[in-house]
Amino acid sequence: MTGDPSSHTWFSGNYPSWAEARRLSRGYDEPSILEKVRHATLHVIAGRAACERDSLALPKIEYFPPLLECLLLIAAESGNRLCLLDFGGSLGSSYWQHRGFLTHLERVRWCVVEQPHFVAVGRAEIANECLCFHETIAACLEAEQPDAALLSGVLQCLEDPYGLLGSLLDRRLPFVVLDRTQFFVADLNDRITIETVHPAIYEGSYPSWFFNLGRFRDFVTRRGYEIAAEFDSWERWVVDGDVARNKGFLLRART
Repeated sequence: MTGDPSSHTWFSGNYPSWAEARRLSRGYDEPSILEKVRHATLHVIAGRAACERDSLALPKIEYFPPLLECLLLIAAESGNRLCLLDFGGSLGSSYWQHRGFLTHLERVRWCVVEQPHFVAVGRAEIANECLCFHETIAACLEAEQPDAALLSGVLQCLEDPYGLLGSLLDRRLPFVVLDRTQFFVADLNDRITIETVHPAIYEGSYPSWFFNLGRFRDFVTRRGYEIAAEFDSWERWVVDGDVARNKGFLLRART
């Protein structure tokens, strides 16, 4: 029931509903999670850490080359600019990881859509000329004109992941990027598990999906997007004996 031992995260169970898994876990709204992310991010802003990932302040940049390549391709096709809707982007984790590689662009606007308590902290203490925060996708789209949406490690954390993804694809943004998304290697049904975080990081547990890869591919192509790129992430898992891995996709809207 563990993944990469260095991840300090493990998954278990096969729950009949999100509500049941949620009842047996603690959830993302634990105040300690936000406080740890806030603390780590402020260290980054102050120059005492290079970036933040999963609430940890890291001493060196940990970026993911395939994700960076997607962002640079999008910028190249958008007039050397990048305006990104980062759904579930915490306090800008992916922004802080990749910002140093985007300085040559004419304009960067990184728009995080998050829970209200994250947005409040983000606006008060984290936002800058590139990084902004919104409580809903609609509010972000009203204020900005993003070229792409990013969902990094977030789709599996939603009660209705295909509902959210479908509504986002219906917005017809030119690109959608998914990163660190959990899929079974074998042709297994979608499954609801509980993810437990090692207490050395923070006390947390929450429902988490593992997806069927074929169903996902069919869904996005039926919604009018082509899979322009597909890549494996570094994280692998074994969930009650079934092998899974994190994957990423660059989706391009078909004209």
